[in-house]
Amino acid sequence: MSREHFPLFFPPEGLTQEKYLQQLCDEGVVRRYGGQVPRKDVVERLEYELDHLKCGGFTNEVLLNWDIVHLAKSNGIPIGPGLYWQPSSLVAYVLGITDIDPLQYGLISELWSHSERFCPPTIAVDVAYNRRDDLIQVLRRKYGEHSVSPTCVSYSPLSMLPEFARLSGEGLLEPKQHKPQVDTTAVAISVGPLRDITPMTADANGKPVTTHDESDLQILGCLVIDLCPNTTLAVNESVLKSIRTTRGEDIILNALPLDDPKTYHMISNGLIRGVFPIESPQASNACRLIKPIFPR
Repeated sequence: MSREHFPLFFPPEGLTQEKYLQQLCDEGVVRRYGGQVPRKDVVERLEYELDHLKCGGFTNEVLLNWDIVHLAKSNGIPIGPGLYWQPSSLVAYVLGITDIDPLQYGLISELWSHSERFCPPTIAVDVAYNRRDDLIQVLRRKYGEHSVSPTCVSYSPLSMLPEFARLSGEGLLEPKQHKPQVDTTAVAISVGPLRDITPMTADANGKPVTTHDESDLQILGCLVIDLCPNTTLAVNESVLKSIRTTRGEDIILNALPLDDPKTYHMISNGLIRGVFPIESPQASNACRLIKPIFPR
């Protein structure tokens, strides 16, 4: 995968990316676990992951992922607890990219940190579906108005050339008919305007979108991140606001107990509508058959 047009994370003056990541992780260990002398298992796991990140050349990706999560949280945009490699990574946990402690649940981080298989960590964030556009705008302010754009789904300008009327002054291909199918998750970020790398068109609302899909953009050297729209996060935000208004209570979701008997009774009876990601009819039937309980 080319990284020719990847944006770079610039650490504070006098620090390399690796040293700044180490500093952030050290601060995160104290924040997550407390005390000035970290546990042995925390130190060993953190060193293991950071060494493999450095060997694989993935420090930039992790810092960019941290920056995007930080931007979302600082702008009050609800995001999920972590995706893909993140819940199994101690680095992601101490950075605040995920709120899942991999040591507590015995999760191993081998997706990108195996010595025989270096795989770049995917930059991905679950985001409330009604705030996804807000996060894209935040990223545009940070990385450049013309350097951030949603992508198309397998939409090639060459194969559809007869459909286009002209190339506009803004670098947008203007079709005579049929708007492109926009990828609901993938967003491209580049150094410099995307229109210098890939032809651009407009979606049904007239907003710019790339004419290349995720795979083509990665080949061209752009960074493609996943901003996954999530309905449950939007519902949670609405419910928490309602409770705050009507009862004057502030509920912290991450502080809720994971072994609540009433919750497991509900799940065991298949009452999981709106419980992401086990809300399908098949999952409901499986829950009724399995009768899951919290391990003691």
